[in-house]
Amino acid sequence: MPFAAAASASEPLTSNRQNRMHQSGQRRPRSGSFEIEKYFKRFGYGFLVLLICGFLALGLATILWPFLENYLFQSGFLSTPTTSSSQPVLILTSSTSIPSPTSTERPSATPSITRRPNRQQPRLELEPLLDKKQQYTIDEKNLKMSDVIEQGSFGIVRKGVITMKNSGLELLVLVKSAPTIRDHLQQKLFSNEKEILCSLEQHPNILSLIGLVPTSDLIVLEFPDTEDLGRHLRNYRPDFLDQIVYSENKMKTDEYRKIESIEENSLYTIDLISFAYQIANGMSHLASLQYVHRDLALHNIFVTKNKTIRIGGFGLARIIDKNGYHRITSLEAPLHVLWMAPETFRNNTTDEKSDVWSFGVCLYELFTLGKTPNLDVRIEDVEMFLKSGGRLPEPTFCTPKVYNFMKWCWEFEPKKRPCFSRCVEFFSSELGDPLVKKVHEKLDEEFSSQQKLNNWARGKL
Repeated sequence: MPFAAAASASEPLTSNRQNRMHQSGQRRPRSGSFEIEKYFKRFGYGFLVLLICGFLALGLATILWPFLENYLFQSGFLSTPTTSSSQPVLILTSSTSIPSPTSTERPSATPSITRRPNRQQPRLELEPLLDKKQQYTIDEKNLKMSDVIEQGSFGIVRKGVITMKNSGLELLVLVKSAPTIRDHLQQKLFSNEKEILCSLEQHPNILSLIGLVPTSDLIVLEFPDTEDLGRHLRNYRPDFLDQIVYSENKMKTDEYRKIESIEENSLYTIDLISFAYQIANGMSHLASLQYVHRDLALHNIFVTKNKTIRIGGFGLARIIDKNGYHRITSLEAPLHVLWMAPETFRNNTTDEKSDVWSFGVCLYELFTLGKTPNLDVRIEDVEMFLKSGGRLPEPTFCTPKVYNFMKWCWEFEPKKRPCFSRCVEFFSSELGDPLVKKVHEKLDEEFSSQQKLNNWARGKL
């Protein structure tokens, strides 16, 4: 009975307490809430510590990865550079404002353009590439280096001499080395250039690879006799002979004056046409192998004493992928805006038509006798300037027909530009069959000479 009385006495108390809690808005405490809070305090701090450690490890890995990647490149574990998402650096030189051209007409004799079908991407397989590198190996004992000719983002270029063991004969060459082994970006570019040069087929308008010196990581190239084409043209400015025919009111026509005797030590308008033809010829060869040069400019093109062209500077060259273009996905090297096609700085893609745009700028350099193109336009305004029709002006020493072809190379839409085989056809027609035949006679001699030099340097002769 006492227990029953106690129970009955407690019932009104409990009921009154619940009523008061209900009226005041308070909720009954749940039995599991305390346990959840206890477990959170126990494990929450541990999770926070793990999260902080993870971020620290990620930051440390980001700092150390370039050094590890550089070591892997030097050790041969990586054959192609890895990439990270970043925008390319754009360089814009500026001095004077250049007006838009007054005419955007194409040459009247130009046929319709059809885009080449995409061929399967050629791959640089590791084993064949290693075999080629072994074939190109030169003993360092037979190589002597002298003066530095040039130093830039893609390496140091020196004069060198290769001496044949048995005969003692000497061969003048260019020797290229990476500027600093510790520089991660330059080491990537240098490694890429070796792979490209080893995989390229020999061509008389391409600077020939003589060999590699693996012990000192050197690239040995043929010596082109003279300086790059831009400097060569600037040196010949005072003695240049303009062959363009002018009308009575001193307007340029599309005709050229014929000269009976042409001296090898002089520079003529027809030489500029020949240089343009040979550059297009070399680039057509690269395009047929599915390569993009990406740095085509006169400072990367050389001329020999007999006026044949050699295209060099393959530090930025790449293979076009199965989509028909190469996408820039890393901070590879500074890119010059005025040689760069709009699609390159718009969406970071390059293909044959992008190189054709650069070829058009090379034509401007050619027919201004080495003048550097300049625009007084901010980098962020370049695309709008080009989209609105702004282009470089007509050079002094080119005909209106050649300038119209330049503008064709500068079509804003890549599909509307000519391919390099069409560029070869255009400048072949400008030269005429007799001069084209003479150019190819020289190129055949140069090709034979390149082969002999390569075999001689590697001890096969």
